[in-house]
Amino acid sequence: MGQAFFLVWPIPNTDWETICKFQLDITLTEISHAIVCAPKLKIKIKKIQLVQPDQIRIYVDKDKDDEEVAVFPGIKINLQGYSQIARAVINDEKGKKQLLIEGYGLRYVMNTKGVVGEKRYTNHVMEMKDVLRIEAARNSIINEINTTMTSHGMNIDPRHMMLLGDVMTYKGEILGITRFGVAKMRDSVLMLESFEK
Repeated sequence: MGQAFFLVWPIPNTDWETICKFQLDITLTEISHAIVCAPKLKIKIKKIQLVQPDQIRIYVDKDKDDEEVAVFPGIKINLQGYSQIARAVINDEKGKKQLLIEGYGLRYVMNTKGVVGEKRYTNHVMEMKDVLRIEAARNSIINEINTTMTSHGMNIDPRHMMLLGDVMTYKGEILGITRFGVAKMRDSVLMLESFEK
């Protein structure tokens, strides 16, 4: 059975100056691994061959559909990074720089080389609970209430925010202040009767 092959290195539409500027260490081995991991391609590692220092050869069977082979050049592959993160922005506030990330993946960010994991934070309360457990989720609730209220010029006694965080998390899960969340508490008659069913 005959085989057709495609050369995919150097990859078109790649800004290699930017890659060098950000000091990303991308090798042919990492690219071939990313191609194997791409779910749409379904290419096995034995079909990939490193030909020269700057070329990868991928063998595709000729008996495959022409449509499947035609789609191959247009597929985007993540070479490095985390697929759950949509974008990243550097925020410069009064000389203090922060990297703000949009998306999910707190556990992966905390384990990234060069990142101080103890100083990472997300405003996604459920992810805080999954990664750092319920106490971190409680602190996240308190911080988010405080941030929201102070940005609108309202000052609330911290004890009220702490009480709300405690009520939402004291069962070991995050319960909303809704009729469904309060109904799961089932401990306080006064609390239950304040919400109509």
